[in-house]
Amino acid sequence: MAKVPLEIFGSLHASGGRDSFIVSLHNPSNNIAFFERVEVTQGKDGDEVLPILYSTNYVTVFPGESSRLAAIFEPANFPENNLGFDWKAGTRPKR
Repeated sequence: MAKVPLEIFGSLHASGGRDSFIVSLHNPSNNIAFFERVEVTQGKDGDEVLPILYSTNYVTVFPGESSRLAAIFEPANFPENNLGFDWKAGTRPKR
């Protein structure tokens, strides 16, 4: 399966004791991005924020389409001003 360079965007939303991180994955390629997994991390290349609840775990993003998901976590478990996100999957290009 071809490696797919997904475009990933995210934004943080605070709401009454719980924060949510809304992530969008967009597939600009002509190949299917299969079994993609988003991970909210403590900064770039940091550990995953835990505990966390994702609206969905693994997604498939078809060519030209986008997929959006939410990650909900307790703000106390997440260092301020140290937000990051990443995705992991078999179709991800090597950095």
